[in-house]
Amino acid sequence: PSLSRGCPCSTRRLTGPQAGGGHQERDIVCIQNAASQATLYTKALVDSWADQTPQQAHAFLSKPDVTVTNQSDKEAQLPKIKA
Repeated sequence: PSLSRGCPCSTRRLTGPQAGGGHQERDIVCIQNAASQATLYTKALVDSWADQTPQQAHAFLSKPDVTVTNQSDKEAQLPKIKA
């Protein structure tokens, strides 16, 4: 899978797990073609990640088949998930 910060979804406040416990809120905004099906993509994204721990997210996102536009960004951001 290819993941980016502008991943599909509608403007919505999402609360999810955070390293060290607790939750952090994020807005999800659909872009480009995903905007026409914002509800579908919002639900898919929330359902996929809402129950994941930071450790589970790190394990998934660190796999080589998760591609990104800039590899150095992936390398810089991944450690922050577990911090």
